[in-house]
Amino acid sequence: MRPISTNPLVRIISLDDERYQEIKNVHDPISRKQLLKELIDRVRREEVLIQYINPSFSQPKLVAFDLDGTLVASEFIHTIATQGVTPEVGKELRRLTEEALNGAKDWSHNYEKRVALLQGTTVKRLENIYQSLPLAEGAKELIASLKNQGIKTAIISGAWSEYANYIARITGIEHCFATRWELDNGQVTGRISGPVLSPEAKWEVLRQLAEEHQILPENILVVADGYNDLEMMTHVGSCILLHATPHHPLPLMKCVQQILCKEFTN
Repeated sequence: MRPISTNPLVRIISLDDERYQEIKNVHDPISRKQLLKELIDRVRREEVLIQYINPSFSQPKLVAFDLDGTLVASEFIHTIATQGVTPEVGKELRRLTEEALNGAKDWSHNYEKRVALLQGTTVKRLENIYQSLPLAEGAKELIASLKNQGIKTAIISGAWSEYANYIARITGIEHCFATRWELDNGQVTGRISGPVLSPEAKWEVLRQLAEEHQILPENILVVADGYNDLEMMTHVGSCILLHATPHHPLPLMKCVQQILCKEFTN
């Protein structure tokens, strides 16, 4: 693993060769969001890991993780579409999931439509699916390392809360925020219980958590892969963009751990 950018505010780590590209930093929040969107596009196309660093960033005191494609090398609802529902429902779930992954304009409405399609699916079936999903390589070791350094950890995801809480338990992550689905007699009703953790809501939850622990935004690091994480990434001190999939089992979390070790030794 080696950086392939000389810009101290953008580190691009190539996971397959030694390509080089420099990306200029921008300080305006709107331009920053556009840059981050372009960087997300890149991690979805290439085997790279990218760290974006705001000038005010020093050392992280809180690390917030997305779930699907980040801590977990898969997409939960996309997996349900292939294993847990009828072919017709599965086709629509895949279409909506792809729309969301590509930056759906109304992410919350898209999510509500996907959950509605799961009406009647048993909790047991969903448990079997999420318990079979592969963690990103090195995830447990990374969390243990962060905790040993006194760094707070959190999952902040729009995913189903039962699934997110399970991943938090097996990795040792302290805080978990996700979307609750309404259940009845061991089945999904197709409705959401409480607010959807939309892109804006994810940032608000993260901001409140940091405030609760007296942590400034510039001391927050976000590790994520999606367009629905842009609000969080735009407002924090640093973010690491990556994309974990079962087809490319790269040691992404080990790379994150190496980056963070350097932050504490610099």
